[in-house]
Amino acid sequence: MDSRASELFDVDHLGRLSLRTTLDRETKDHYSFTVEVGSQPVSYHQNSTTTVNVRVTDVNDNSPVFSHPNWAVTVRDGMRSGEVLQRLVATDADDAENGRISYRILSGDDYGIFSVAPDTGALMFNQWDDEQLVRHNDGKWTIFVEAKDHGSIRRWVH
Repeated sequence: MDSRASELFDVDHLGRLSLRTTLDRETKDHYSFTVEVGSQPVSYHQNSTTTVNVRVTDVNDNSPVFSHPNWAVTVRDGMRSGEVLQRLVATDADDAENGRISYRILSGDDYGIFSVAPDTGALMFNQWDDEQLVRHNDGKWTIFVEAKDHGSIRRWVH
């Protein structure tokens, strides 16, 4: 076994492969190395080699991360329902379902003025009337959006 592989893996005298340390798929998702075995005594020495391929599977060890901590959007007079105001972007370094993200509005949209597309993070204008606008902070809204992955133990950010 080469020196890098022998830092991570061990092969005992019975040929059992084990880990010496924890592997992280986000750092490296596969390893390939050669193992050589030999017979004793030396006078009858025979050896053989084989290539070992190790594929590291993913565990849900990362939370989604938004590309920006805050977004500012403007709602113009005359906007139509369903118009996209901003695409909120979160990423997750995990793989497959562990890295697939869904979005939802957590709070701050008591009047249903906004919606977010669960699969794309598109923040959309729904509707309003002037009375709602006047009642709320001179037309300024703060909403909180959650990005959640689909791992078996879910991780999220908002």
